[in-house]
Amino acid sequence: MKRRISFFVLALSAAAAFADNENYDGQDVSGQDFNGMSLMDSTWVGSVARDADFGKANLANADFRNADLTKAFFSGTTLAGANFEGATGTRPF
Repeated sequence: MKRRISFFVLALSAAAAFADNENYDGQDVSGQDFNGMSLMDSTWVGSVARDADFGKANLANADFRNADLTKAFFSGTTLAGANFEGATGTRPF
């Protein structure tokens, strides 16, 4: 039983660290820390991410259309294929 619980906790931790394909559409994630996370193919359409830290995150193919990225931090972030159409605030390029 103890071994099963340990495995479950480990699997849950790995899922939290690797959150590809996440949907943050319309959410307010202002000030949250996504530093170093894998968020490939995630969607942020219409979200508010003011002062969010995306430093060193993998946001390949992420969709930030119409998102508010005021003062968001993108240093060292992978942005290949990301869509920022209509987004406002910090220009991550």
